[in-house]
Amino acid sequence: MTHPDLVKEFIEAVNYKSDFVKNGTLDLSEMQFIFPTTLLPLSEIIINNNDKYIPPKSYPAANYIETVMNPSSSNLMKTYVPIVSLPKNYRDSDEPMKKIFAMQRNKDHFGGESAFKYVVSELVDNIYQHSRFTRALIMGQRFDAKGFIDLSFYDNGITIPETFREKGFGHEASHAIREALNGVSTKDNDRGFGLRTSLNLFTTGLGAEFFIASGNGAVFSDNKGNELYRLTEDAGIKGTLITIRIPKITPKIDIYDYVE
Repeated sequence: MTHPDLVKEFIEAVNYKSDFVKNGTLDLSEMQFIFPTTLLPLSEIIINNNDKYIPPKSYPAANYIETVMNPSSSNLMKTYVPIVSLPKNYRDSDEPMKKIFAMQRNKDHFGGESAFKYVVSELVDNIYQHSRFTRALIMGQRFDAKGFIDLSFYDNGITIPETFREKGFGHEASHAIREALNGVSTKDNDRGFGLRTSLNLFTTGLGAEFFIASGNGAVFSDNKGNELYRLTEDAGIKGTLITIRIPKITPKIDIYDYVE
């Protein structure tokens, strides 16, 4: 089975994580290139087990990881946003969000300024409103040669499947995520509704690819539909990871055509 690239990048992270659990070492020595969907799930291992981390032999890859893992790195005139932690208080989140907004150098790219800011704000809002996180990370990378931008968000809070279980829904993990994306809500008609609106804007309006892994389920979405994945216990994540891959050349859109 041929998987979409975002799914392959997550599988790469899962394989590295599995090797770390088995061998006690996060060995990235053979890595030549890394995308946010691979790096963000591994970043906590690197932070918490730095003495057990073997960096890539490739200097560009090793230097990139070291640079983006330094939250004090400036992204002024750069193509990346370093991995930064969201503060516990939403009112203090302006600075990391501004760093991501700054990646859109040309305000007509990635669907226009309003659409781009909506994408970032909506996903950050979702983390604060629903995840109960103790740690939340965001990063972004603009791939000019490839013609797209990746925005990745990770939190270690309650998963979407667990939210459904708390409310008495018996959905299998990937189906719970799909239900949330389809607008089924477990909390004041809010969480699922917000994800549905966002997904519509991302995939239909921006032509973006959307990948979400939460607990032991994952869903990949684009303008052709959804693909569900059931994750093994080892492959699952404690929290939620979302990556949006937005094409650079995307017509400017009116977000109100997609917001319900």
